[in-house]
Amino acid sequence: MSWQDYVDNELVGTGKVRQGAIIGFDGNAWAASPGYRLLTGEGAAIVKLCQNPGNVMAGGATVVGVKYQGSKGDSRSIIAMRGATGVVLAKTGQCIVIGRWDETQKPGDAQLTVEKLADYLIANGC
Repeated sequence: MSWQDYVDNELVGTGKVRQGAIIGFDGNAWAASPGYRLLTGEGAAIVKLCQNPGNVMAGGATVVGVKYQGSKGDSRSIIAMRGATGVVLAKTGQCIVIGRWDETQKPGDAQLTVEKLADYLIANGC
């Protein structure tokens, strides 16, 4: 399965995540939903945030030009919200899985979906 397949099928295809991406620890995108492109510097900032996830509470997270307020940040995942929308970031051994939910989706479902893919990638050496 390609990285794009993971985004299309295991994130967006579940209906629990509106858009998603997978980025490497260099901050570059490996795959992303159409139109869901990180702005210059965002990838590096997300990687840095995932190295110190507690910082999301004070500084939030900016993904695709949208600033989200930190809701949870631990070694498992980061959750940040803006109104009824938000993002989940889950770190694996080699990449970060990103999922964005919208107002028609549930934050908990999005979190489980992103973390499930991250768990699968970890189990398979990524």
